[in-house]
Amino acid sequence: MHPRHLRLVAAWVLPISDPSQRIGLGAGFPTASRLKAHAAGARWDLRQRIPGAVVRHTPGQQTIELLIVAKPLAKFGTSTAVDLYYESAGTHYLLHFPYGFSVRVGRTC
Repeated sequence: MHPRHLRLVAAWVLPISDPSQRIGLGAGFPTASRLKAHAAGARWDLRQRIPGAVVRHTPGQQTIELLIVAKPLAKFGTSTAVDLYYESAGTHYLLHFPYGFSVRVGRTC
């Protein structure tokens, strides 16, 4: 919502077998090896691109992460929230994540 100086590069839904493991924020494009280092339960091989992802019932403790890659178009980019539109049984819904984020261009160590 209300992106300022940001471009959406990619978005996926990604199954996580252990709900205590969260991917969190990181710099750079996600890869299977980088995700494994941060969230060993992430199933990169089962990721699905948005739009077009089909999410079914999750068994046991498995959860689904929304993974967003955004690129700043200036030294600092912001978004006030994330809206995810989806359809279930022919009905359309809006899932509003009221958490904004910012991306700053700078040196990486």
